Amino acid sequence: MYRDYYQEPIFEDRIRNLATNIQIKDLPSVSIKLKKQLPIISAIYFVLSESEILYIGKSLNLNNRWKTHHRRFDFLRYENITIYWYQYTEIETLIELEAYLISKYSPKINNSKIDKDLGAEIRLESFLDNDSIEVMKNIAASRKQSLSTFIENLLFQEICKYRNFNKKKKQRAIIKC
Repeated sequence: MYRDYYQEPIFEDRIRNLATNIQIKDLPSVSIKLKKQLPIISAIYFVLSESEILYIGKSLNLNNRWKTHHRRFDFLRYENITIYWYQYTEIETLIELEAYLISKYSPKINNSKIDKDLGAEIRLESFLDNDSIEVMKNIAASRKQSLSTFIENLLFQEICKYRNFNKKKKQRAIIKC
């Protein structure tokens, strides 16, 4: 998705094509009041108020994501909130697809400042020096991401690498048996 940390995102044709085929209003959905009914799946999700896209996110477990969503208070400012989702099982693609869709639709809440960054910065100070924190802030800003979103994406990528590594290890173990 990125050439290196300091360049703009590069979206492959496969991501553009995938995003083009997503018709949000045709996707499965629930009212935010019924969020407990969200399925346990990996997905890209869209939060709409009437027909306005407020937020786009990704999750490995959509149901768990909505138990304590970091933007839940932002959504309370709007009426008739509906959560739409697009199930996608190739976890590595979720990051790229989410970034592309956010750049395409520029959702209001994705692009607003969140207080959570202050908490992320305070937590980072406990184990990183100030220069490293500044580098992370600059990288996040160059990607037009909040610090917390940048950190979330780094963790997400590491989890995907770990899962794929373990999947390959299991496959090798099966072959050896």
